[in-house]
Amino acid sequence: MQANKPSESTPVDQKVDFLCDLAEKLNQQIKTMSGEIVSLRSALPINDTLTVTDLGRKLGVSPQSFYGKPWNLPNFGSPDIGHNPRHWLISTVNAWYSRPESERRAAWEAMTDDEKIKAMA
Repeated sequence: MQANKPSESTPVDQKVDFLCDLAEKLNQQIKTMSGEIVSLRSALPINDTLTVTDLGRKLGVSPQSFYGKPWNLPNFGSPDIGHNPRHWLISTVNAWYSRPESERRAAWEAMTDDEKIKAMA
């Protein structure tokens, strides 16, 4: 994307044309890169995952509510993939919610403080 930069003596309208051409080239490169990013995302396994936001929508609760009740987050918040945002495989989510909430909460309460911190980190 090399273009001849106008000199100080170039008329203003030619400078504006130069900037418009440059902006158009940049816009085209951004569109190309955006398409490549979508392709890369499609290749990643995150299509079969859920985030905290997805879980909130699925369960009809605010995503922030999970942090007050960490036993409602799969693996007590420890993600299968990534960290920001956290992603859980759908199979993990289904297995997690197949257990009764009372059982998940009892497991949370049986954990040490260090285990809780590690899971939620």
